[in-house]
Amino acid sequence: MDEVRGLQVTNEAGVLDLLLDDPGRLNPLTPNVIAALTDVLIASDRARQVHCAILHGAGRAFTAGGDAREVLPALQGEQGRVNAVELMRLTDRLLLVLSRVSFPVITVVHGWVAGAGLGVTGLSDWVIAETNARFHFNVLANGLLPDSGLVWTLVQNIGLLRTKQLLFSRETLTAEQAESIGLACEVVADGDGMGAAQKRALAFVNGPFQALRTTKRMIHTNVNLTLEQALEFEQAQVALQLDSAEAREGLAAFAEKRTAQFPVPKPAPWFK
Repeated sequence: MDEVRGLQVTNEAGVLDLLLDDPGRLNPLTPNVIAALTDVLIASDRARQVHCAILHGAGRAFTAGGDAREVLPALQGEQGRVNAVELMRLTDRLLLVLSRVSFPVITVVHGWVAGAGLGVTGLSDWVIAETNARFHFNVLANGLLPDSGLVWTLVQNIGLLRTKQLLFSRETLTAEQAESIGLACEVVADGDGMGAAQKRALAFVNGPFQALRTTKRMIHTNVNLTLEQALEFEQAQVALQLDSAEAREGLAAFAEKRTAQFPVPKPAPWFK
């Protein structure tokens, strides 16, 4: 991948490290950064070299979303609406990819997260918030509407009424508040976010990878299914998993009262 300002990418032992690295501007999700994140996620899934990804930010914040100095001029004038739709489509593609890559994505939030960063966080598979994290839901204050999938992810994660309360009141949540309503999985001390993420990543890498990726797919698929469709989909996936090496090892370990030693398969991509 060509180098992009504001994003550093490394892959070590199957863990993809995605660092938003423009701290002087609070790590904005610029069009170039969004496109680069999307491309590296798809390429990593296709290459079958990644078991887990960690997304985090440098400096004093995770991300403040888009860079107002770039976005606001583009949204004004005759081309404003066209530019807005193009930017939303670019962002929406990243959100869809986050939900569809076969490996789990861990996001570490410290300092501020706002705008498109909230959409990214809402579609992550595991969210770790440092105690100084602040989730900023202030979009209505500017006379704008929520974008970046925010309404959908909030309704899915915290429910209809709580979503209305959060957006209508333009709240800013602490890390503890975010965890208590289901927007973060765990809260850790300031500076401990990456350590917690690496520990979680190791658990993912050493766990039953096929079962994990299929469960992720089931979760995101079930959101758009009726109960009957979801049960049929579940039956098919469970039957396939029972015929896997992971299931055989897990059942044997349970019967023998020992810790399962799951095989480490080559990751199978969802993007062809």
